[in-house]
Amino acid sequence: MTENNKSKDQLIVELAELRLRKDTLIEALEARCRRSEQALRIETEFNDSLIQSSPVLFIAVAPDGSALFMNEMMLTTLGYTCDEVIGLDYVNNFVPAHERTRTANIFKQAALSKTGIFNEHPVMTKDGRELLVEWHGRSVFKNDGELNFFFAVGIDITDRRLYEKSLRRAYKDLERRYEGKIAELHKTYELLRHEMSERQRVEEALQERDERYWSTFHANPSSLTITRINDGRYIQVNEGFLRQTGYKKEEVIGKTPFELDIFVNPGDRQRFISVLKDLGEVSGFELKYRTKDGITKYTLLSAKPIRFDGEDCLITVVTDISELKRAEESLRESEEENRLIVENASDGIFVFQAGVIKFANPRCIDITGYSPGELNQKSFFDLVHSEDLPLVRSICLEPKTKETAGNRYPIRLSHRSGRPVWVEITAVPITWEARPAVLSFLRDINAQKQLEREQEKLEGQLRQAQKIQAIGTLAGGIAHDFNNILAAIIGYSEMALNEAIDTSRSHRWLTRVMEASHRAKELVHQILMFSRQDEKKRRSVEIATVVKEALKLVRASIPSTIEIELNINSDAGFILADPTQIHQVIMNLATNAAHAMDADGGILSVEISDLIMEEGKMSQGLSLKPGHYVELTLGDTGSGMTQEVRDRIFEPFFTTKDQGEGTGMGLSVVHGIVKSHDGGIDVFSEPGKGSTFHLYFPQMAHARPEETTVTRQIPRGHEHILFIDDEPMVADMIKDLLENLGYQVTAMTNPVEGLETFCAKPDQFDLVITDQTMPKIVGIELARRVSAFRPEIPVILCIGFDEPQLAEKAQLAGIRQIMVKPFSKRELAELIRQVLDQK
Repeated sequence: MTENNKSKDQLIVELAELRLRKDTLIEALEARCRRSEQALRIETEFNDSLIQSSPVLFIAVAPDGSALFMNEMMLTTLGYTCDEVIGLDYVNNFVPAHERTRTANIFKQAALSKTGIFNEHPVMTKDGRELLVEWHGRSVFKNDGELNFFFAVGIDITDRRLYEKSLRRAYKDLERRYEGKIAELHKTYELLRHEMSERQRVEEALQERDERYWSTFHANPSSLTITRINDGRYIQVNEGFLRQTGYKKEEVIGKTPFELDIFVNPGDRQRFISVLKDLGEVSGFELKYRTKDGITKYTLLSAKPIRFDGEDCLITVVTDISELKRAEESLRESEEENRLIVENASDGIFVFQAGVIKFANPRCIDITGYSPGELNQKSFFDLVHSEDLPLVRSICLEPKTKETAGNRYPIRLSHRSGRPVWVEITAVPITWEARPAVLSFLRDINAQKQLEREQEKLEGQLRQAQKIQAIGTLAGGIAHDFNNILAAIIGYSEMALNEAIDTSRSHRWLTRVMEASHRAKELVHQILMFSRQDEKKRRSVEIATVVKEALKLVRASIPSTIEIELNINSDAGFILADPTQIHQVIMNLATNAAHAMDADGGILSVEISDLIMEEGKMSQGLSLKPGHYVELTLGDTGSGMTQEVRDRIFEPFFTTKDQGEGTGMGLSVVHGIVKSHDGGIDVFSEPGKGSTFHLYFPQMAHARPEETTVTRQIPRGHEHILFIDDEPMVADMIKDLLENLGYQVTAMTNPVEGLETFCAKPDQFDLVITDQTMPKIVGIELARRVSAFRPEIPVILCIGFDEPQLAEKAQLAGIRQIMVKPFSKRELAELIRQVLDQK
């Protein structure tokens, strides 16, 4: 019984162990699946990036021949955009007419072939040029064997083909000339051999028939001379020698080569005699002759001693080898040019066998930092960055095809200093000292990589600026319409307040309406300022005073758990600013800081100092001019921000607060205010370490005294005013308001009818007030027509927001003043009185 119980317990333990092993295996399998999925995703992204950034042409074509995809290099080469090419028939749109039939047949073969297809055919660019391209293509089939699509990788070989054709032509020409000269030389040598035997025959015949000898001597086409051995004086020369040197016979006979200045190098005569003494005869002695015309020729001399007229003489055959020498010189110059090209090439050139560097030009030393001696002791693969080593081995060691032989691949080399160096590598198999080797070209692309990084950064900044500009344009349009509504609210409220009893509830309510309206007016001004369509009046402001006043309000509105630390330099100076806007900046930043510290409390630090911004020492991205600045710093000990949030905090409507706690306009307005004051703003923040805002405002050299405002009575009048505004509510409100001030008012909502009313009785009116934005006729055009009909009539233009060059356009149209909506009763009354009194 006990043994059975033990067996049962053992089975339970083993079962538990099996379950544990099963769970472990399942977890391992799931982890392996996740790694496989990640690797597949990375490989897919890498392949897409590689195709798009590849310097070769890449195209995918559907079974019906329409283009499915072209990479950036293909689009750039053809001169099209992606939208222009996708779906077009490849053969009929991108292949010249004379090649379309052959190309179509190639596609048909590809549809039936399971292997790769190589071909060369021209493609036609958007501007009509033909480019010759090497294509290596392959068909991709579905699981059922049906053709899915056909893709091909191509290399533009137009310039290479032209170069090869030119090179073959030049080589054939040189080969033809060289063969001709060699044949001529062989012929000359045969003639020389024949002449030597002929000379022997002539010498034997001279003893019998002297006349026959001289006949043969002079008729010989080769250059022949008879000279005395002791002084080299010419005794006889034939016609060949005279043709060769340009002399006449009487100019030569009896003269020595020195007297005729024939030897270019006078020492050649002595060397010639030394060889003659040593060997008894001379064969193939090379020297340079100078003709009568001063032309230098290369010659070969062969001579034998003879007895002539009882004297020791030489009979000499002179062969002109100038053409052969020029061919040899040309070959040497070509070799020297190739050497200079390699040594001064802007690309690095390596030759290595079995990885060992056999040759490196000077540019390789610049790229790698190693000396020639150090390079000769290294393997080329030791210079390659470890991450790029598999790619480089495949490039250099695997067999090359016509399609891959000229491919360029971006890789990194390890500089002697340890830093990576970006290069483009091209590897070509060659034979070096009768053994297989690899010729590698390296092009330094570090500057290109830096430009690509800078371009990505600039593109990000451009997208940010475009978003802010778009929001600003939208905000300006909304603010314009809202101004018309506010104008009516403020106007009617002011008139109602004048008639309400001060102690009544209606007066109190209307006062609240006016307060809300003015707050809305300020909000509209903020929006217009953000859209850069409105600039408030600025004056000399001591920023320390504004900051202290604002912080009093902040102290009352934030939790007592937040401590405010001040470090304000009262001598920091003055700035040219709108104090209301500076006040708003401080309130927004302080409120955001308090929200970041929340109920846990913390420290809000505020500091004001002055500094000199020097050229080259400005914070990155501020774009500030060198000079004196006032720096306002607000920091908190709150939660801080991530990099992602920090990059977007100045975007309109972006907020991290919960719904109902913020609009996302605060920091965008702060940004707009600071930029409109020709200042800059920097933000430093990390999660858990708080945030610090640094604001920079140009410092004024001398502060200007503030203007004092004296409260005056609202002016009145009795003149007749024509008021035109397409908004009926605004037209009615202004009519009532002006009539309340004593004026006679004709209000019109249709600008065409308003113009007709004026033209019918132009002398009836003393002033025209018109809105700018109206259908059919805008305010400036209406003012222009009114002034043309009656030049002395004053015109006031009402606008929702200021526009660039609007004041200049208004002045040309005869407009006296411009009034920005919404405006108060006092502002309108004083402006009307000012214009009318100027008449």
